Amino acid sequence: MTQVLSTLNKNAADKISRLAIASSTAALAYWGYLVLVRHNKRDKQAQRQQATTTKTKEKGGDNEDDDGLRHQVVFVDRAAERKKQKRRPDMSVTLRHLTIILRSVMTYREVALCCGVTLGLILRTLLDLWNIQISTRVESAIITANTQQLKHTLISFAITTPTLAFVNNIIKFFADKLSLRIRYNLSRILYDKYMTGLTFYHLSQQSDFQNVDQLLTADVDKFASSIVEVYSNVSKPILDIVLLVHRMSSSYTGGNTPAIMIGWLAFVGSILTQARRPLAGYIIRETQCEGQLRFVHSRLIQNNEEIAFFKGNQKEKHTLMSALDTLQEALEDLILFKFKIGFMDNIVGRYSSTVVGYLALAMPFFSARYAESSSEERLNQYYVSGRMMMKLAESITRVILAGQDLSKLSAYTQRVKSLMDSMDSLSQSSSGHGNSSGVVETSKSKEFATSNTDANGASGAIVEICDKNNPMIDFKNVTLSTPNGDILVKNLTFTIKPKQSVIIAGPNGSGKSSLFRVLGNLWKVESGKLVRPPTEQLFYICQKPYMTLGTLRNQIIFPDTRSKLNDEQLVDILNIVELKYLLDRGEHSLDSIQDWQDVLSGGEKQRMALARLIYHKPLFAILDECTSAVAIDVEQRIYKYLCESLGCTLLSVTHRVKQLAKFHHLILEFDGCGSFEFKRLTAPI
Repeated sequence: MTQVLSTLNKNAADKISRLAIASSTAALAYWGYLVLVRHNKRDKQAQRQQATTTKTKEKGGDNEDDDGLRHQVVFVDRAAERKKQKRRPDMSVTLRHLTIILRSVMTYREVALCCGVTLGLILRTLLDLWNIQISTRVESAIITANTQQLKHTLISFAITTPTLAFVNNIIKFFADKLSLRIRYNLSRILYDKYMTGLTFYHLSQQSDFQNVDQLLTADVDKFASSIVEVYSNVSKPILDIVLLVHRMSSSYTGGNTPAIMIGWLAFVGSILTQARRPLAGYIIRETQCEGQLRFVHSRLIQNNEEIAFFKGNQKEKHTLMSALDTLQEALEDLILFKFKIGFMDNIVGRYSSTVVGYLALAMPFFSARYAESSSEERLNQYYVSGRMMMKLAESITRVILAGQDLSKLSAYTQRVKSLMDSMDSLSQSSSGHGNSSGVVETSKSKEFATSNTDANGASGAIVEICDKNNPMIDFKNVTLSTPNGDILVKNLTFTIKPKQSVIIAGPNGSGKSSLFRVLGNLWKVESGKLVRPPTEQLFYICQKPYMTLGTLRNQIIFPDTRSKLNDEQLVDILNIVELKYLLDRGEHSLDSIQDWQDVLSGGEKQRMALARLIYHKPLFAILDECTSAVAIDVEQRIYKYLCESLGCTLLSVTHRVKQLAKFHHLILEFDGCGSFEFKRLTAPI
């Protein structure tokens, strides 16, 4: 009977072995399919999609189904993204960038928190070694039926449980505090750079930073969490390895066993590090697609009324679904890569490390070290050293698998560092004399001027601040062009003195708004000479004024944070622009906090912007269709006050030329073909 059972067990073991070999072969084959076949399939699919998009554009795209419309909106150049992923980030560059960032955010408080995490990790490692001994003694007491030893050991363990719980949670507490401090400090630094000068404006004009909100919020949070996670996940296993190697070398297995494991760690780590390097590119692509989807949502919310009027929900649905499809594809690629690299991690890093660990552990027991030991002694030594060996193998595996966390950290570091570099570049371009457009500003009153020349030595542009005793706006042979290089007007020449208000007219795209952007120092001057008033003497009001968060008083005094006038004077300003009824109705006061962007109508927001103009009393004011939603009679009264009582020189863009001609002296007219005419205005037109 015993022989029969032995034969059955042997046959069952053989079948299980064959099944395991077949399963492993199938798993390797499927992994190879994902690595090779699926990758080629995706490339061919992308090529077909690109060819289909080209044909659709050539035909005009009149008759298309939903899927065709959906894929017309391209958010990510997939071919370019794959090329970027092939240019894998260098770990040395990542470490250098990480060092620069940490130097700027780490203060004594963060260093203290970091030391607290380190101390907690050391205590937990020592407690882990103590737990190994406790577990061995418990098992020994059970096997030998030693009730006294079992009772004493369990009581000792129960007494130390509060210490174990405290150490585990204090590590998490310090780690969370450290992550919060890093995020807070980094956010303050980035916000300071972002809101310095016109950096926020110029950064939003760059195609690489269309989703700055994603970078400044979600990516900074992920960076802070990732760096603390990497520190905890790497430092704890390293501490375990150091202490375990020292303990095993001095007391149990000698130095060969730990040396074999450390060598295996170096070998496997080098292989997996190379294999994981594309992970950073996949994570960068994922964050970009996430930001793009948020951007599409924000545009939909911001323009929902206009979209509703045009019944454009289907078109916006296609845009939204296209962004979602792009994100889905990016996440599918990331999940697929994680599966492939996880498969390799488990085989090479985890299970192979276990096999090597058993072999390394067995070597001392087959050597002369334990040749004269009894079976009981060998068993006891094996229990202790075996548990330490398994702990060492686990720690080595965690170090190897921590490469995924390092790849994530590398991606977030690259995103944050590129944002900081762009902000610094924009800030440096606006340094010196404070011109954000990169053109040198000089003061005319100091009787010197510096020109900006190009690489060929050709004369560039000169921007001067006018003399306070002789305020003016003076254009001499100035070329107006867009940031893309499209020339709108050449040799623009005119002069505006105080009390010489000007109407600016012309078709759309002729250069009216570009003129204001140059005057406002948002766009650079390509050539010629510009003399303009200082920033505090030039005020701009657009057609859709911005309402800041805060009280009604904040709307009037924006961008000031404290009012230069008392409440009675602010009420008088509201009365001038005929908004005093906001207070008379009793619903609001100067201290009322509302979402004024939604509370006020279009005409009320335009009059609130005019109230700001009256509050600041500038010498020159740019009015860009800022009364289009205001009644004509109210518009007339406000313009009369601005010209006669306030003494402000107006540069007005308006379609009501006949109604407003009596408040202006000159007209600057663009023809939309690059020419202009500057002449005296004869009222009425």
